[in-house]
Amino acid sequence: MNGKINNPQPLVIRSGFTSSQNYEDYATFKQSMSNYNHQCPYQLDSNAFHGYHQILQLYNIQISYAKRKGSTMHTAITAKDCLIISLVGEDTDKACFGHRKVKTGDILFFDDTNSNIFMAKNAIEFTAITIPKNLLGVEFSKLLKLINYHIKDIDSKLSTILNETMKKREQNLEEAERKIMTVIMQLLSEQTPLLYKLTSGEKTAFKICDYIFHNMYGKISIDSLVKQHQTTKQTLSVSFKSLFGFTPQLFLRLLRLNHIHHELSQNNKDNTTVSSIASKWGFTHMGRFSSYYYELFKEQPSQTLNNSNCHKQTMVKECVLKQEEL
Repeated sequence: MNGKINNPQPLVIRSGFTSSQNYEDYATFKQSMSNYNHQCPYQLDSNAFHGYHQILQLYNIQISYAKRKGSTMHTAITAKDCLIISLVGEDTDKACFGHRKVKTGDILFFDDTNSNIFMAKNAIEFTAITIPKNLLGVEFSKLLKLINYHIKDIDSKLSTILNETMKKREQNLEEAERKIMTVIMQLLSEQTPLLYKLTSGEKTAFKICDYIFHNMYGKISIDSLVKQHQTTKQTLSVSFKSLFGFTPQLFLRLLRLNHIHHELSQNNKDNTTVSSIASKWGFTHMGRFSSYYYELFKEQPSQTLNNSNCHKQTMVKECVLKQEEL
């Protein structure tokens, strides 16, 4: 799932800088991730933007640890002209990054070429190492070829060195960087990097997910997408559950609810109604809609509208490239 929104900023390093922060909303979540930009946030369960971030900046590189409690989807934009090596932590289930179905112990390689859509069905833990490309030296040619590939963290070698580094308050920053790179190169010497294997149905599911992400509007339907991509409902359902842990119908409903939440939070109760916005996004049974909405956001849609704030950031305009009334 590759995003269309991509405006990477230069990596800013303050050697020895550390931070740690718990967050319980999107605004705090976004602020807690230094040198990364997150856009188009979709809340897929009530704990979506609850978690913990820790940052450590060594001499030239940044290490970011994240533990997220709930189900989210958003674009991830990395620092400019950097290589990112990301280790997926324990107990990860149904998580995707770009067109990759990631698992516990995977080590991913990517850069700032594209923004990528990140989605996790449940809690997820990962650590990202951000390295300026111009500092990789002779190792750069090897690592550059690994973009979109992955290897495994055999015997938890990388996990161990990263945990040790993050825990040490006083350390030789250059030596810490050298140890991390040594472990990465050792793991590379022990195995052959692999591309993620997808079934034909999963490839189609990714294409449909990308399309939905960038073309959300009221009239979009699973039937039309199945016909457009020459697949079947059953194949699409199996593939969606395999990748994301959701049926296509539930996935589309959750995204629509997010857009309704955004519009309610941006409008004034004097010039709009809950029913008009819900109807625009395809909900005609208001009782059922209110139940879905409360389950996801833990408040009634009328509460969101009554407490609307045009300066409250939920989504940016670029997140929705096409909206149409029913």
